[in-house]
Amino acid sequence: MISIKDLTISFGRVHALRHLDLSLNPGECILLAGANGAGKTTLLRSIMGVLRTHPGTVFVAGKSVGPHTRRRCAYIPASLSGYDSMKIGECMKLHAASYPEFQLPDLKGVRLTPGRKLSTLSRGERALFFLGMGLATSPDYVLIDDVLHYLDPHLREVFLDALLRAVEERSTTVIIASQSPIEVEGLVERVIMIRDGQLTLDRKVEDLKQEFLRIYSDSPPGPDLPVVYQRRWSGIHEWYLYPWTGPPPPGVRAEHLALSDILKALIGGHYASQ
Repeated sequence: MISIKDLTISFGRVHALRHLDLSLNPGECILLAGANGAGKTTLLRSIMGVLRTHPGTVFVAGKSVGPHTRRRCAYIPASLSGYDSMKIGECMKLHAASYPEFQLPDLKGVRLTPGRKLSTLSRGERALFFLGMGLATSPDYVLIDDVLHYLDPHLREVFLDALLRAVEERSTTVIIASQSPIEVEGLVERVIMIRDGQLTLDRKVEDLKQEFLRIYSDSPPGPDLPVVYQRRWSGIHEWYLYPWTGPPPPGVRAEHLALSDILKALIGGHYASQ
């Protein structure tokens, strides 16, 4: 379990995280969402223990983050940096020396030639290699920072399949920061959204879909409705309601949405309110 209490992190005058409280359970697959600069990467780096987390606390499996908890985590950064001058086989030997049970998972026919330098890999190949290296250490937690858009459709399928097997076989907790939720909609079960360093949404995916409506109407929404985003095009008013339970308002056309459209509306509402 990951437990975060009152976490505040600032870079100069910029508050990347503000009094964040969060608990993540074993075996969960979580989408970490938010606009650019919301604090997603800062949160992942805090869980990894590479940022100073005072004031506030971050506990991984009951222990304050540090070198001992990092061994239980695999982190795939958005930069995909490191080991550029090394060959794939050299990287594997380096990690195997630190992890006695190191074993690269089955990547469904994708071969990463040991004699090839990492600097020659495409970003998609590199993302898959970093994931394979991380899963080879049998981590309890896998943190992925917005790399899915680097993967072509085949490599993305291999990548997500490897994650799903880790969740099913070892109850691995997976946290994916992504701006393209359509790529992980069938995998994630919980959505956490950050805005300006603060937690603004924490819901199960299925609950969120049931409570979110897109409305088409000839008139703008009334003042008492929970509108999170609205726009107008070709004379039609389009507005998004959350949270909403029960039947839609009368005289409108309403529909429930896929996760990608829900998050697009929530992030659009963030920019519209600035």
